[in-house]
Amino acid sequence: MIDTSKVIHAPVGGGRYTVTAPIVKEDYGLYLLIEGLELPSTYEVDFSNSEHNGTSVTMIGNADGVLIPSQFISSGKDVFAFLYHVGDNYGRTVFKFRIPNKLRPDRTNETPTPEEQSVIDQAINAINKAKEEWEGMTAEAITLPPNSQATAEYADGVLTIGVPRGADGGGGGGGGVDLYPATKYSLGGIIVGEDLAVTSTGLLSVVKANAVEKDNTHPITAAAVFTEVGNINALLQTI
Repeated sequence: MIDTSKVIHAPVGGGRYTVTAPIVKEDYGLYLLIEGLELPSTYEVDFSNSEHNGTSVTMIGNADGVLIPSQFISSGKDVFAFLYHVGDNYGRTVFKFRIPNKLRPDRTNETPTPEEQSVIDQAINAINKAKEEWEGMTAEAITLPPNSQATAEYADGVLTIGVPRGADGGGGGGGGVDLYPATKYSLGGIIVGEDLAVTSTGLLSVVKANAVEKDNTHPITAAAVFTEVGNINALLQTI
């Protein structure tokens, strides 16, 4: 038995076509019940969004009515139905019906259906649960062997991050990441040489010698050179 709220009554009348009650929102599963004609147990009805029966779909109806195809309802345009009825004298009459189709109203102020409210409640509960887990989560880092893959694992409210140790013993550096070598024309990785130094903040500087020393192989500063030249000049003047 068809739900009576899903039935649009269409009493046959005069004029070019019969106008039925409108579809007040996008509602699928609607039936058109043609009244005032003696119809066979099954009959055909063409549905279209054009009163000239353009692109149409043929549906089979019965005593309960004929299902209105959902694609014509979702179009937002009026729905037209065409019944080609053959009478006792074998003449064929075309009955036309127009079902006004109003746009779906704004539902922002409507009360959700029980099914919609159930979906909303489930989404809210999932969001709140994720929020509670995030707020109560703690994190810790562990050092992994050099050249291994970084890891991340979440269990019992604890996020554990594994960072590979660098080849030189430093956590996550010094061989932990491979880069293309820097060139004169492109950026890339570099290796700090013997006469260079890098601080913990990434400052690169030259290791300098501030005095002329026998076993010091680092570059000597200009000030130290100036001092030594002065000492040599002073020594020559005493000769």
